[in-house]
Amino acid sequence: MKNNQNGRSMIEMLGVLAIIGVLSVGGLAGYAKMMAQYRINTTLQQIQIMTSKLSVQGSNGGSYEGLSAYTAYRLGALPSEIVESVDTSAKTATLSNIYAGAVKLEPASVLSGTCGEGCDYQAYTITYTNLPEEACLALGGSTWNSAQNSSMIGFGVGSADNENNIKSELSQDCEGKAEAGIAVACSGSKSKVTVPIDLDTVTDACTCDGSDCVMVLKFF
Repeated sequence: MKNNQNGRSMIEMLGVLAIIGVLSVGGLAGYAKMMAQYRINTTLQQIQIMTSKLSVQGSNGGSYEGLSAYTAYRLGALPSEIVESVDTSAKTATLSNIYAGAVKLEPASVLSGTCGEGCDYQAYTITYTNLPEEACLALGGSTWNSAQNSSMIGFGVGSADNENNIKSELSQDCEGKAEAGIAVACSGSKSKVTVPIDLDTVTDACTCDGSDCVMVLKFF
């Protein structure tokens, strides 16, 4: 009788440990999923804050010439959590996103993808770097052309090597582009890539090496 009781006790204990193990794994998986969604939501909120303040300048007929992280900081257009450091004497600011990558603010042209000679400076870009693939997929599939982002010209996602290629494709009423390493869509009617970008297109673009994806958004 005593041996049988000891045997049952051992089996019961192993059963309890097995249940605890399953719950722990499930809890960790749930936590990881929750944190991934938290990072996505935080990124969306940050961009909404920046665009709601910066695009006021454009709607008032202003120019984005000279726009930088520092000027955006002075305008109070930056969420505090992305400001890593500010050097007032050098007039520079370093911005960091929730994925430990850089956030870049740059002036741009509405009518062309680049801002070289003859640039109208009527637009600006926001670039998020160092994105993991899952973030690239989630952000690339977001409905960016909603009412709260009515000033959007277009956006694109892809590998870090294609950052400049993404920017060169973004212009008012652009036709969009989808190929390996890049997916670009614009809010204009000519876009061949719909907004939001479909999952298959985003998946092809977000084939990054670890945390090596970028997202570029363009607004006026």
